[in-house]
Amino acid sequence: KLQVFVNTRLAETFRDFSGESIEAGSLVARCERWAGEVPAGVAVLTAGVDVQADRVEVEVVGWGIGQESWSIAHHKIYGDPESLEGPLWHELAQLLLVRRWQHESGAEMRIAASCIDSGYCATQVYGFCRTKWRQRVWAIKGREGDRDIWPTKWGSTAKAKGLRLKIVGVDAAKSGLFARLQIEAPGPGFCHFPEGRPAEYF
Repeated sequence: KLQVFVNTRLAETFRDFSGESIEAGSLVARCERWAGEVPAGVAVLTAGVDVQADRVEVEVVGWGIGQESWSIAHHKIYGDPESLEGPLWHELAQLLLVRRWQHESGAEMRIAASCIDSGYCATQVYGFCRTKWRQRVWAIKGREGDRDIWPTKWGSTAKAKGLRLKIVGVDAAKSGLFARLQIEAPGPGFCHFPEGRPAEYF
């Protein structure tokens, strides 16, 4: 309703950047090479999953001291997310629960915890996560407003349905992410990205 297209470039959709933004090029320039799949500074792996109409996108992140982070992998698993018995969800389960990652030290690591956004195909996401919450695979839903990024308690509605659902404070999460992406030197809060990650990712 604000504006459909940018007038100066054919078919480039308009986006309102009245808030903070960071140029993708500056992040591409920061990409680096590290030894092995998982660099030495990583102590634990987590995964975030976004569900789209024809795929799920999974980002595996390694975490170190002071919440310094490394983007270990970004996977796109194509298929029909509305079919819970289909290959897409099976492949996702293999990635989140079975796949092992080689640490620079030689040790093998597994993903310690995963979150799947239930904003799209909520029924399928809930069905997938309902049997896997003990393996730390959780359904999440974003909410705006003054709330914590990660609440310490489960919602009563989620418990009643036998589902462990976390309500994520998206405003606080976005502010925190922007602040971290603006840190320019490795150390607490710094975000590392691997060599070869395309600009489209950023």
